[in-house]
Amino acid sequence: MGDDPPARAVRGVIAAGGLPLEFPTISLGEPFQSAGYAGWFVPYEIKLKSGGTKKHNLAIRNDNPAHRFQFDGGI
Repeated sequence: MGDDPPARAVRGVIAAGGLPLEFPTISLGEPFQSAGYAGWFVPYEIKLKSGGTKKHNLAIRNDNPAHRFQFDGGI
């Protein structure tokens, strides 16, 4: 994961124990943007209790008055 603002925001939340996931995070990918969405998507992979894995994109955005990144979906 790079060192751009979305990447730093996600790493900071994870380091603080604030990622609302009950499962261990295996990996985080490079944040990317997509047309039609004002925020960023961060690919992640988690390990499930069953032993399997799940890959998905976490949506974060900072278009609020404080310009702070917040989760917007993908959990």
